[in-house]
Amino acid sequence: MSDSVEMLFADNVAQVQVTGGVVRLLLGTNKPTLGDDDAPPEVMTGRCLIMPIEGFLRTLQIFQQAVDGLEKRGVLKRGSADEPPQVSVGNGD
Repeated sequence: MSDSVEMLFADNVAQVQVTGGVVRLLLGTNKPTLGDDDAPPEVMTGRCLIMPIEGFLRTLQIFQQAVDGLEKRGVLKRGSADEPPQVSVGNGD
């Protein structure tokens, strides 16, 4: 097994498809709009992460543990169900 890990960057998951026991996550990156700081960025897609449902569910558990850790460190603060979580800029130490 190789010691190197291929890095893949995504700003978000643009779409989720579930078909026949397989989950496909279409990954998106934000293309900034020049000249208008208030305009939402255009989401560009080009990569897809494909995994079995069981792997997807294990991944959700890992993500939840990461979110819980960020909340405990004060990096992430949850708002109401209608507003997105607030992220504190810094290292969380």
